[in-house]
Amino acid sequence: CKAVSSQFEFNPQMASTCFERLAQPIGNRLAKLIAPETMASSSKAVVAEIERLMVIVRYLNLPSVDPDQPFVLELMKQSWIVLDATACKFPKDPHLAEKLCRLHKHALRKVGAELYVPLLEPLMTQIVRNFDMSHQSPYLYLASICITEYGRNSEYEQNLFVMISQLSTSCFSLLKSMDDFTNQPDVVEEFFYLVGRFMYYCPEPLVLSPLLLSLIQCASAGMHIQHRDANKGTLNFLENTLTYGIDVVKKGQSASLQADLDSGDKERVDAATKTKEHLLLCQQSLQAAILAEGQNIVTNICRALIGELPAYALDSRSGSLTGVIWKFNVLCPELLLNWLAQPLETVPDSHVKMDFIECVRERRDEDELVYFTRAFNKYYERMRSLAGTSNGGRESIHAHY
Repeated sequence: CKAVSSQFEFNPQMASTCFERLAQPIGNRLAKLIAPETMASSSKAVVAEIERLMVIVRYLNLPSVDPDQPFVLELMKQSWIVLDATACKFPKDPHLAEKLCRLHKHALRKVGAELYVPLLEPLMTQIVRNFDMSHQSPYLYLASICITEYGRNSEYEQNLFVMISQLSTSCFSLLKSMDDFTNQPDVVEEFFYLVGRFMYYCPEPLVLSPLLLSLIQCASAGMHIQHRDANKGTLNFLENTLTYGIDVVKKGQSASLQADLDSGDKERVDAATKTKEHLLLCQQSLQAAILAEGQNIVTNICRALIGELPAYALDSRSGSLTGVIWKFNVLCPELLLNWLAQPLETVPDSHVKMDFIECVRERRDEDELVYFTRAFNKYYERMRSLAGTSNGGRESIHAHY
């Protein structure tokens, strides 16, 4: 593809002919493979054709006669119906779902978000329908790509939120018990990275929706799952949610906003008043959700630190137990201390426990919190291991004391 691209770099007319000769046979074979009269028992041949399309999308760089209609965009428009039918014909095939979603991702990034807009709405519609039909995690990953590419643009914010809401409904219906979480860790992982990304790029529609509390409750349940990446996904979402809370408080207290309120200029005062009221509404909505589930989250963190729940992501980037504690302590330090008191009351006293509590109470810097959290975790996991040995395998740090 790279060699072909160099041959037609300055000849758009010839490039068009070349493009058709490369892409059209693939489209024809795909159409034949997914036709109703073709009784294909395997998607292997279909996947091979999608991979060929992906090579063209990723590596073929040809000049376009119309800069607003690049070849890759035209290819996706022409292939849309066939690709859609492919997903419907093999809904339960994870390999095909992965290849199909990668094709859409590379096409979107190759064309660019602005030119890809005509296909965004049908793409989101397909993502929701295909996931609801198949429960394949690649569709959640593709939804995350849409958030990344369009989430900063307020024009698409509401439609992205509709997509998130519909995908959440599907996930909630799928994840009804702890066994469901355990049996589908890839869905848990991608779902929480998706909603975490939404909280990072365009959080306000979600913050102002009852859906936020449901997601936080679901994340709290996901902290129990014995799967590294899925567990980290839940913590990533919780961290991003708390980060938003910290940011919205800072914006409400910013010097520039106060300067506008004090300016005496009616237009500036009116705009600043409206902004402050909106920020307050977001702050109150987030606060209500955190108050409702904060105790459960902090209890889960304490249980993870003493070895009763998974502690895969103790202090890693983009989602960790320490990160959640740190951001709770920035956002609502008094509440955090109250929430810590109940689960830590049953943990045997030690110098590491006191050091950890003191670090939180004094609101020391994040590096110190990481150090004392690690020490706390290491000490009580060791005590738990010793308790299990002395009690015939029945681990309990409480029984050891």
